[in-house]
Amino acid sequence: MATLRINIATASDIIADFEASRNPGKPTYSFATWQDLHAALTPNRVAILAAMKNRGGMTMREVSRLVKRDFRPVHADLAGLLKIGLLDRHEAGVIFPYTDVHIDISDISKAA
Repeated sequence: MATLRINIATASDIIADFEASRNPGKPTYSFATWQDLHAALTPNRVAILAAMKNRGGMTMREVSRLVKRDFRPVHADLAGLLKIGLLDRHEAGVIFPYTDVHIDISDISKAA
């Protein structure tokens, strides 16, 4: 498994990242704006991703217990992460198929 790189990128960068995503060694997920990234990756969702790395497939209830939160809001967060493609479905429930996440906002002009 690889480290997922998340960034803020222009439309042309997003297209280039999509093309590069065919290289499984450097997976990248790009957001068009800081607001999009911030809305998608709330602190609770980042905590879920961090807790799920290297754990394989898990049921939603297992994730809820892992992060020590009530099931209903965790279920909503997992559904959001599935919808945007940061989690995958698995026979056991859901899986975060990366060993780690690197969020890159090194070009602060893209965050404005």
